[in-house]
Amino acid sequence: MDETTLIGDSSPVAGKGASAAVAKVRTPFRSPLARRKGAGSSDAVGRVSKRVPPPDGSSIESAVLYKEVGKLVAELDRQTAAYSRKTKELQDAIKVMESPEVEAETRALIDKWRAIAQGAVSYLLNSVLGKIDRLGGYEEFRRKELEREKRQLEYRLDNGFEDEMESVLESEEFNGLPEDLKEEYRETLDGKKSEFEQYKTKQFAQLDAQLDQVSKSSQQMDMREMCKRLNVDYSLVFDAPAEQ
Repeated sequence: MDETTLIGDSSPVAGKGASAAVAKVRTPFRSPLARRKGAGSSDAVGRVSKRVPPPDGSSIESAVLYKEVGKLVAELDRQTAAYSRKTKELQDAIKVMESPEVEAETRALIDKWRAIAQGAVSYLLNSVLGKIDRLGGYEEFRRKELEREKRQLEYRLDNGFEDEMESVLESEEFNGLPEDLKEEYRETLDGKKSEFEQYKTKQFAQLDAQLDQVSKSSQQMDMREMCKRLNVDYSLVFDAPAEQ
């Protein structure tokens, strides 16, 4: 862990750890064989098969319609569950508001939690500011941080994409295809490779833009940024208006 690491960050290393990291990578590349292989399955359809009768006949139109209906029913189930949870939360909130004693107790607990959270964030901020000063200031800290992010991004994307390409070209499904289909898939992979390079260039450009913004401003680490790095809602900790 280097000086620019704040919370739970690590650079890619060769070996077993790197392989595990690469295995979890999701890239914009999607194997055409994977799509072809999974064309006739749907988790959503499986979940609603007891309520949506299978289509009559074996036409492609019926199968497509059946799949779409399954997706719609699954989405409705998800929305219904979400609305039920929200309704329960609102009902609980109404009960609190209708009881002065419970509301006063809740307010006291909120104030206590907020005081503890503010103290913890202040302590962490002071610790981080000392670390930033030793690095040469906030601008130098952000520069090293963004450079490390670029290296990690390049490592994850390149290795993830190469693994996807290799898994397709060496798979039994691919080797069992006729030569004309193999050539078609190779052309598709070449197109995906071009899209991947464009995606990687775009991600690097965004990191470079962040670095330019830091160089042109006098921004310093503050409570709001500290909360953002901790994935904590600043408006809850400091009772401030929520950002739009």
